[in-house]
Amino acid sequence: MKIDSSTLRTFILRTMQIAVLVSSILLIVLMSLCTFDNIPFLHNRRYLNFQLIICGVFLLDYIVAFCYARRKLRFFIRNLLFLIVSVPYINIINHYDITLSETVKYYIFLVPLIRAAFALAIVVGYVSSNRVSSLFASYISILLSVVYFSSLIFYQREFGINADVKNYGDALYWAGMNVTTLGASIIPVTEIGKILTVVLGTVGMLMFPLFTVYVTNLVQRSYDRENSVISFGKADADKKSDTPNG
Repeated sequence: MKIDSSTLRTFILRTMQIAVLVSSILLIVLMSLCTFDNIPFLHNRRYLNFQLIICGVFLLDYIVAFCYARRKLRFFIRNLLFLIVSVPYINIINHYDITLSETVKYYIFLVPLIRAAFALAIVVGYVSSNRVSSLFASYISILLSVVYFSSLIFYQREFGINADVKNYGDALYWAGMNVTTLGASIIPVTEIGKILTVVLGTVGMLMFPLFTVYVTNLVQRSYDRENSVISFGKADADKKSDTPNG
């Protein structure tokens, strides 16, 4: 049985999308387990090796999609960010013994999480019913990913240093309050904690207006449906009145 090239292309691309999604979920799960067990990411060989494999999957997905792209230059430009955040920088740094501060290495170490968040957002967008719902669902998944990742990072860096962070619940509370721009009573003491405070506030200001847009769209669609039903009913009644038995 001969397989159509278009069918094969679709199958391969979908398979890679599933592989990226599963890899992203596994990366998040392992990161969560390491955080809850208070295991430093940068010194956990198992996590570093696993992240290398995950980045390999991300890069393979990019290469496959690039090979199948009809306009390769356009694909490269539009998806350059995906390529940048898929490179296993921390593994390269460790392999070549590049000297960097622990703080800088930690920032670089977190780069693949951006790719994981994108993967979750894209998949969530695919299963939505229309373009507006797809965009809204993607933004929400990004927002939740940022909050969750920030809470994990904040807990991992602040626990044992910040007296206000006694457990992961405190870190999650801190992230939730800052993303709503209300602010939390927990004050970060580490550099990355202060940076994440600004990031969460910025993300919150950018994302929450989308709720208004989405709700407005829902109301407009509901109004249009009601008008359509009323117009149809009126047209049907006029048609009946024109018949002899009307």
